[in-house]
Amino acid sequence: MARGLPSGQYDTAFFRSLLLQVLLLLLLLNTAACMVAQVRKRWLLYQRLKKAARIYRWRQRKRIEGDARSWLTRQGFRPLGTVVWARRVYGLAFIILFHFSFLLIGLGYLWSAWGRIEGLVPITTGEQVQLTRDAYSLLQLSTYSRLNTDNWRLQVDQVLVNYPARGWPQDVQGRFQLWNSNIQAVSGILRKVPPVSYRGYDFNVWDFGFAPYLEISQEGQELLSGYVSLATLTRDNQKFSRDTLLLPNGKEMVVEFLPRGLDGDWGKPDKFMYPSEPLVKISSGGQSLVLPLNSSGELGQFKIKTGDFRYYLQVKIIKDYGMVLIFIAFWLGLGALAGHYLLPASFACIGHEGEKEVIYLYTWSTFPLRRTENEH
Repeated sequence: MARGLPSGQYDTAFFRSLLLQVLLLLLLLNTAACMVAQVRKRWLLYQRLKKAARIYRWRQRKRIEGDARSWLTRQGFRPLGTVVWARRVYGLAFIILFHFSFLLIGLGYLWSAWGRIEGLVPITTGEQVQLTRDAYSLLQLSTYSRLNTDNWRLQVDQVLVNYPARGWPQDVQGRFQLWNSNIQAVSGILRKVPPVSYRGYDFNVWDFGFAPYLEISQEGQELLSGYVSLATLTRDNQKFSRDTLLLPNGKEMVVEFLPRGLDGDWGKPDKFMYPSEPLVKISSGGQSLVLPLNSSGELGQFKIKTGDFRYYLQVKIIKDYGMVLIFIAFWLGLGALAGHYLLPASFACIGHEGEKEVIYLYTWSTFPLRRTENEH
C-alpha cells in the first residue's frame, strides 16, 4: 500500500545539530552571566541609595514651590532610606526579566531539540489508523523523546476541500475522531490552524491528496485491494499525484491519479484543480494502462480494477513543550522591555539652594540619549 507524502518537505537537521546546540549552550552561559551581573548592579544601586545620595549623580534638578516631601508624595514617591525617595523600584527588575526571557528561549530551544516529536500520518476518508510507528509516513524523534501514541486510533470521517479558482487548495478540513483505547477522547474538525490538542500532542492538517480504489491480482492471486493514498509531488511548479507500489511479489508498479483526465495542465498554479472525469494510470515493466474510474483492464500478467476515489489527509502530529516555553519567554521579554522604558524606576533627593528646597531626580533607563556615567 502506498504511503502518501506531503507536497512540501523541509530539512530541520541543522536546527537539531550538535554544533548549534553547543553554540547555544555557550550563549546561555553568557546570558546567565549577564543576568547575574545585572542583578548585582541593581542590588548595589539599591543598597547605596538607601544610605546616601551624594555618590549618585542626579540627572535633573527641579525647583518647586512649597514642601518638597508633599510634592514627592503626590508624584508617587516613597522614602527609600534616610535621604533618597523612590518611585516604581520594581522597574529595576525589568531588564533582569529581559535577560531571563533570553535564557528561557535558549532553554526552550534545547527542550525542543532534545524532546520534540513530529510526524505525518496519512489517513484516507472513512478509515481508522492505529497511531503506532508504522502508521507514520514521516516521523522525527529527538534524542530524549518518547512516542506514546500506540494505544490511540485516529479516524477521518470526511474531508472537505475548498477549491479556489486557481492553484492548490489551502482551505482543507477533516471531520475526525481520536480514540484512546476504546474511549473517544476528542472529535471535531481538523484544520491547518489552530491545531487540536490532546495530552500535549497537537493535531492539524498538513496537506491532502487523492486515494483511488484499486484491485490488483496476478494469476488469480490478489496482490492489492483498497484505497491507495498517492504522494502529492511538485515538479517544475506543477502538482502530480503519483506513487510507487511495492507488490507482495516484489515487483514495483507506478500509479498516477489524473484528476482531470489527460489534461496536461492540471496541477499548474494558474489552473482550476477540481477533479473532473479523472483517470488512473498504472505503469509496470515498460507498459502502461490508463483506466477511468469503476472499470477494469489488464497490464501484462496483472488484472487491474478501479473503483471510486477518496481524499486522504496528511495529519501533522507534534509534541513540543519547548515551543510553549519559547512562546511564553518571547512575550515575557517584550513585556519586560516595554516595562523598562514605560515604567522605569525613579529616584529623588531633596536638597537646598539658599532657603528653597530643590529636588534632584534620576530615572533609571538605558536609552542612549539618557545614559549618564553614574548609571554604571
